[in-house]
Amino acid sequence: VNFNDDILALKKDWFRHLMHAYQQRFGLPYECNAKFDLMDEEIIRIFKETGCQRLSFGLESGSEYIRNKIMRRNMKRDDMIRTARLCKQAGIRVFTYNMVGIPEERLTDILDTVKLNADIEPEDIHVSIFSPYHGTALYDTCIKEKYIQTNDFIRTSYFEQPILKLKNIKPRQIQFAVEHFGSFKRYYIKIKKLPAFFRIIAGKMLDILWLHGSIYLFLRKILKI
Repeated sequence: VNFNDDILALKKDWFRHLMHAYQQRFGLPYECNAKFDLMDEEIIRIFKETGCQRLSFGLESGSEYIRNKIMRRNMKRDDMIRTARLCKQAGIRVFTYNMVGIPEERLTDILDTVKLNADIEPEDIHVSIFSPYHGTALYDTCIKEKYIQTNDFIRTSYFEQPILKLKNIKPRQIQFAVEHFGSFKRYYIKIKKLPAFFRIIAGKMLDILWLHGSIYLFLRKILKI
């Protein structure tokens, strides 16, 4: 069962009552959405006891500035990693939603998002291109700064091309980030197992390949990977 509510555990007392009633009446495995900063050990215990198999979190950005100042998510990196670790210890799979092409974002900010995912090690990820919603502060910012290139939001894909023309990042860099986000996440996870010296060197090399995508694509072509 998929509870497609934005944040199922937003109200703890209501959530506790709902899930125990659900367990008694149906008892089926389920998955739902959650928010890192609203999780604690009691909430995770309820999820585990009532059959939750997967929790999906809006990670959005690994950059503290983009995540908390621009998107107003108010989530600390260490707390996000800790919550994911507690979920995994409880046997609950972790899924993250991520965005690229956010106003004021740079390619280095997206790299922070990749690295945060590598630290969390979610079982699966979702990466989309930011699109502003009417009625939000970021939409007003996009109008004010003249970032929006089209009003045809319906036929614009969240995965193929950005609808914003930003100051700090190019459209081709955003598309590169969407296409290769998952691969770089896996690379950063793998190098964590290396001895410290080699881990640092490998990390620097990956940083360069991310920031200079043409080099990465060239190496992939000649190495056929």
